[in-house]
Amino acid sequence: MDWQAYKNATTVLNESIVRASVIIYMEENGFTAEQVKNEMYDQLGRGFHWIPELVSALKEYTHQRDKYPTFNDFYPEIAKTLGSYVEKEHQRIDAALRK
Repeated sequence: MDWQAYKNATTVLNESIVRASVIIYMEENGFTAEQVKNEMYDQLGRGFHWIPELVSALKEYTHQRDKYPTFNDFYPEIAKTLGSYVEKEHQRIDAALRK
């Protein structure tokens, strides 16, 4: 993400959350499914490959506000989501290299 001026993990994380939130906003505010899909693909093309997983996680947060009263309370779940994404990518790469 350095090529996009995101020099540290905190900036990448915060930017990822903003981009995922935009997608959720679009879904909830009358954008067409095609527009939402295009936005998702745009973010993937910009290197935010974990956006689908993060969108799902943020939807979980929205639906479980009683369990997560503040966004800060939800951060451990975001860390788990991103950790799971990284692990799956490692497994996918390892599998490709074994072929």
